[in-house]
Amino acid sequence: MLADVEEVNDRLLVLLKDSRQDIRAGAAKWVSERQFKEAVPAIRQQLKKEKSPIAKAALLTTLRDFGENLDDYIGPDALLEEANQGLKKAKLDSLEWLAINHAPKVHYANGDPVPEAVIQWWCFLAVKLKQPGGNGLFELYQEQLKTNDAEAFSSWVLDS
Repeated sequence: MLADVEEVNDRLLVLLKDSRQDIRAGAAKWVSERQFKEAVPAIRQQLKKEKSPIAKAALLTTLRDFGENLDDYIGPDALLEEANQGLKKAKLDSLEWLAINHAPKVHYANGDPVPEAVIQWWCFLAVKLKQPGGNGLFELYQEQLKTNDAEAFSSWVLDS
């Protein structure tokens, strides 16, 4: 019904900055569905300050859908920086049950090993988010891994 209404695009740009994470995530999804590629600069701007994993995943997925390079956000260097920052504040005692030292070795798609800090951060973040149905951010993270390694890591978490 609103597919051809141009004013919707202007409203989506506003909604990408809304204070509610679900609204930002929904706006990002709608930007993708509408193929509103002119929103890419606004999405990149929002990602600079985005704290919500739900909204971040939606914003990144939209950029991926548009064929944008995501290395600045989820490339190996970005993931290591995020992990190092997050682990400074993380209370890893919530992961004692996981036996993180026995995690399988995983590699990025380019063959480089994923640093242990990144694996620890992903596990901590998953526990912290309390979303057993999954989070889109982890789907994006796993897309950075070799397929077999992503499957082995996922199985290890499930078995643990």
